[in-house]
Amino acid sequence: MVLARKHGNEPGATITVRKVTKGVGVERIFPIFSPVIDKIEIIKKGKVRRSKLYHIREKVSREIRRQMRKAMLVNTTSLSEIQKKQDEEEKEKAEALKKEQEAKAKEAVAAEEKKTEENSTENTEDKKEDNVVVEKKD
Repeated sequence: MVLARKHGNEPGATITVRKVTKGVGVERIFPIFSPVIDKIEIIKKGKVRRSKLYHIREKVSREIRRQMRKAMLVNTTSLSEIQKKQDEEEKEKAEALKKEQEAKAKEAVAAEEKKTEENSTENTEDKKEDNVVVEKKD
């Protein structure tokens, strides 16, 4: 983009050119009648009200800042949404673990009750056998 043309058509005339390379704005000043320049092509013309377009520098920086703000807002909202999802997943995992622990505790209690019942029945059978043995001896 040509920002300015200075000194009209005289031999010392120059143009100021601006381009963005890898996200960085670069400006160079070229003499129009330099032997280094083979030809100048006009790719697109825009209707402007100023002869020098130096205000484009600030406009571009404002646009970049605006885009950065939008990107940060999008990132923060998406980050908060991701955080909410992670919190929900953690709660679900905690609830599942709690249910598993409760089920294991119930199984352990049931197993203990079963063991105590078996032990009590064995003890009564042993006593009965002792009684029987005692009766046989007498």
